[in-house]
Amino acid sequence: MHKTKLKLEIKAVYILLLIVFAFVLAVATIPQIIKVILGKKIFDTPGGRKIHKNSTPSMGGIGVFMSFIIVAMLTVHESSNFNSPYYYCALIILFFTGLRDDLIP
Repeated sequence: MHKTKLKLEIKAVYILLLIVFAFVLAVATIPQIIKVILGKKIFDTPGGRKIHKNSTPSMGGIGVFMSFIIVAMLTVHESSNFNSPYYYCALIILFFTGLRDDLIP
């Protein structure tokens, strides 16, 4: 019983560290991505159904996606029964759908 509780505590700490790592990675990469976006002048302009009043840099989701993928690759093991190739394919399709949405008005 005691070993099981210790394993659960270790898993909880591992998951917490992964969440913190993903957050720090996203917070560190998003400003760099926004700097590149500002340099290339890729903005989301207001109008239509948009709720923002000023031009806003788009594609901040790239940093979120990259941090999520890195953490996902750290958590999914080859020995698990998880179908990781399908999972990654679905994530990549979602990423490119969002990227297309950011680039094409």
